Amino acid sequence: MRRTLCRTAALLAAAVMILSTGAVFAAGTASPSYRDVSADAWYYEEVTAATEAGIFEGSDGLFSPDEPLTRAMAAMILYRRGHQEDDPEFDNAPYSDMDPRAWYFRAVGWLTGTRIAEGFDDGTFRPHDPVTREQLAVLLYKYSLQRGIEGQNEGESLGFEDSDRIREYARAAMDWAVSAGVIRGTGSRLHPSRAVTRAEAAVMFVRWMRLSDD
Repeated sequence: MRRTLCRTAALLAAAVMILSTGAVFAAGTASPSYRDVSADAWYYEEVTAATEAGIFEGSDGLFSPDEPLTRAMAAMILYRRGHQEDDPEFDNAPYSDMDPRAWYFRAVGWLTGTRIAEGFDDGTFRPHDPVTREQLAVLLYKYSLQRGIEGQNEGESLGFEDSDRIREYARAAMDWAVSAGVIRGTGSRLHPSRAVTRAEAAVMFVRWMRLSDD
């Protein structure tokens, strides 16, 4: 009884503190205010949402919106979103260019172990390589299939001028991403092989999260 009363008092105190500051953020996340993300930026709302969801982080008060999203970053984002406490841990990332002390090592191991991502034929993962739009579509598509997230993928990308530049391995994923609204074209082009910036990635991930939460 005494423990229950103490716990209740602690919860009430925490609630009062949140209400008094006027700020409510998910546990373990920081305020999504970055010195290099202005309130009128086209990606501001999504960067804020991605930070509050705990899947994106900045460094030293900066988000670096124009920096490319790397394979390591993408692995960490998906790991934060999808890893469950009862999931098996994958401490063996079977790649020659992986350092066990790297901040992304466990995330890459999880991504590989769940078959969402694969390395290259030469035995590397290339964690610092930028992720292209079609590569990000493939990652999200594979994750969504595993989690039973529905989506259409019937030639939706064919209406763009550069649809013939989508590689065969990514075509179903791009069709799905376009039909689901995760990826949108620029005018009449999809730019499938263009590297994704962190700002663009935040927008795509938030659109995808809204889809997966429906």
